[in-house]
Amino acid sequence: MDAPPASLNLSTRPLAQKLVGELRTIVNAIPLEVPTNAKKNDLVKAIKKALQENETLSNDPRFTSLYSHRSTPKTSGKTSADKAAEEEAESVKPQPAPTGANRTLLAQKIKTDPPGQLKKLESASEVAEDTEDSDDEGSRVADTRPSTPEPVNRINPPVQTNPTQEMSAMIQVNFFNENNYLDAPRPVIVGEFPVAMTVDGHGLREYSTRLSDLIPAAVDNDSPIKARGGRLYRPNFRPDQGGHIQLGTVEAVVNGTSKPLQPRLVDEYVLHHAHDGFFVCDLFWDNHSPSNDPNVLMTHPANANGPVVCNHCYGCTDLYLLKDDFDPNAGGPDRRGGEMPKDVDKFVPEFAKTEFIKPEASALLTFTGKLEDIPLAIARDRASNDPMHSTAPSELRELFKQSLHAQLKVAVPGIPNLGAEWVRCKYAGQMRQRNAMQRAVFKHLEPLGGALGAYTMPRTDADWPGVRFKKEFVYEVLNIKSSSTTEIDSWFAPKMLEGAPKAREWVESDGQTNNSKFEMMKTSEFKEYLTNHLKGGSSKGEGSKTRTSRSRKHKKSDSDDEEVPRRRRRRITSEELDES
Repeated sequence: MDAPPASLNLSTRPLAQKLVGELRTIVNAIPLEVPTNAKKNDLVKAIKKALQENETLSNDPRFTSLYSHRSTPKTSGKTSADKAAEEEAESVKPQPAPTGANRTLLAQKIKTDPPGQLKKLESASEVAEDTEDSDDEGSRVADTRPSTPEPVNRINPPVQTNPTQEMSAMIQVNFFNENNYLDAPRPVIVGEFPVAMTVDGHGLREYSTRLSDLIPAAVDNDSPIKARGGRLYRPNFRPDQGGHIQLGTVEAVVNGTSKPLQPRLVDEYVLHHAHDGFFVCDLFWDNHSPSNDPNVLMTHPANANGPVVCNHCYGCTDLYLLKDDFDPNAGGPDRRGGEMPKDVDKFVPEFAKTEFIKPEASALLTFTGKLEDIPLAIARDRASNDPMHSTAPSELRELFKQSLHAQLKVAVPGIPNLGAEWVRCKYAGQMRQRNAMQRAVFKHLEPLGGALGAYTMPRTDADWPGVRFKKEFVYEVLNIKSSSTTEIDSWFAPKMLEGAPKAREWVESDGQTNNSKFEMMKTSEFKEYLTNHLKGGSSKGEGSKTRTSRSRKHKKSDSDDEEVPRRRRRRITSEELDES
């Protein structure tokens, strides 16, 4: 009879985490044919394969732990059984005597707190009268408890709507200028228009209407507004809040496609009651926004001197008219049903382009220190006349660009005309001239400030008082790219000219000194010349020779200074050595 197999003393680690020595013990006990130099992963794979294929190993008590290994449980929080045991232990302990409010509630046999108060609180006097009628504390507690509470919809409480009465009234719609509140409004009368009257809880009457119906009726009665286009705004919902609410373009509001006007809160407008049967509605009109209709053009009265005058961007009252209104080929009455105006000659023939004329600086609003000053109106007027403002029209910005370029052209006559391209620099002399002109431009602008790259026109300027512009705008006026300017300026920097005294004299003398050496030098050669001198190279600017001389590895001898061509050494054989 065979002896029983020796027991294995295995650790509690999983099979994959056992040590190599322990794995070899298991391999020898199975046994398995595994190379002696097998690694840990190979041993684990061989043992797992044997445990799966050999059924006799599952009945061997030595390998039972390999089949039913379970990791040591980690410590966790209390379970429900532990909590139940603790509660049972606490319930056995004697309870302390009740005190405070708990004792009062138990004395009145009130097991729970009273339900929440779900109705409107009564006045203090009524509460005092109710408490005086009761004799004991128990009756007071019982009286304050409401009966069955009423159900309350906490998610969406019902809105109490007051009865509405429909009526017809006359409404005056005032179209104020959105860009200048000091302009007189444009009144439009809409007669017999439906108005809704409601009475609030305090007995005050409120008259309202819908802007989606009122604005088309007002625009229909005032055809110039319809033809001019633009955008409409309404006052804010609260009078103490500034700003206006956009309603969309006139065309979209009239056609009923304006999305900002779709919400009921925006569409409903509370009218101002002027007198019996007459109401007022205030709207704001931005006539700076052109219409999307390509047939809508602008006409302006001709100036006495010939050019067309247009103060459109400064609150002019010129009309936007349709092209077919005064078409000379149409003849007869215009498309609006009226006769041709007698002053048709005052309008621009063939709808020519208009010339943008800026108003005088004296006409702009300024602070006078009087009570009549309106800071908001002055600020808006200043912003509308600032060519560098974000909302400034392109014509105003272009006019300021022309004015600034004209001033710079007088100070530095060599700069190109407005919009013209600079000459491409092929020679060093062209680079020097361009750098000198640009430095002269910014030197001319130094009295205007220049702090952090910004300049401010003086307040005494007749055309552009206090206009602030940046250095990038000067680049735009001069039509130069910042990258090319930076690249050219870098070669004429003082640090770059330190190692090249002849080039520095040529630049400082405005091309008079060393003119023949640098003026017609190619830009690539000039850049290489400055680079070599900055690194301490040759004064002749021969970069290839300088690099060749530096690349020599042998030690320089006295013979290197002689201008004698070097001979190639010939190898002497042993026979020639013996003969010598």
